[in-house]
Amino acid sequence: MNEFVASIKENNRRFNEAIDATCTSSNSQALIICNNEICELELWFDTLTIRKEVYLYKMATKDFFSSIVSVCSGQYRQAFFSLRYFLEHYLFGVYLSAREMELNIWLRGKRDIYWSEVTDPDKGIFSNNMSLAFFPELAEYNPQFQILSKKLYREISEFVHGNPEKSNLIPSSYQFDQVLFENWIEKAQNIVYVVKYATALRYMTEDTHSDVLKFNELLADGFKEFDPIERLISERSSR
Repeated sequence: MNEFVASIKENNRRFNEAIDATCTSSNSQALIICNNEICELELWFDTLTIRKEVYLYKMATKDFFSSIVSVCSGQYRQAFFSLRYFLEHYLFGVYLSAREMELNIWLRGKRDIYWSEVTDPDKGIFSNNMSLAFFPELAEYNPQFQILSKKLYREISEFVHGNPEKSNLIPSSYQFDQVLFENWIEKAQNIVYVVKYATALRYMTEDTHSDVLKFNELLADGFKEFDPIERLISERSSR
């Protein structure tokens, strides 16, 4: 037992060393930006009226924060694993938000999450049908997010599933690695970009959120080049 406790304490010491090495000024700034983006999403969850899919969004954000803790402490495989869970659970929530019967079945534990459904070209969240139902003017932008989300999922899965090329990049012990950290940051930023777009696509034209201004603020940065989003934000701000 004493040897076991000693090994746990030794790992904890290495975690702390990795955290100190990770959180330099430049790295900390990138982490803070990612963290703040998710905190803004959490504030928006609170503005939704009773929506069952919010359970999935809240579960997804826990995965994101777990990923931050893991990447800071040199646990890179776990960091990518949690990051993939965030992408999967959040986008699956968007997918089921348009399918109440399927959502209820999932909440009762009688349905699984299938990434192939989320990214289905005809019925997935970046399909023309999704835009037609919720935000037709965004249809032209969907293909780029379909491509990006599948690319991110595939690249992260290479770390999760033990792809030899990716596994060899991960240190044998818990320690800081700048290349892996930057890899994680790049993917985390792109994933946040994807989920925010999916949020706009699904909810922006609806009145299911009680505080429209908070929703506008959530999307104001990063989507100004998307004319339909910018136009709708301007219209609402002028009311």
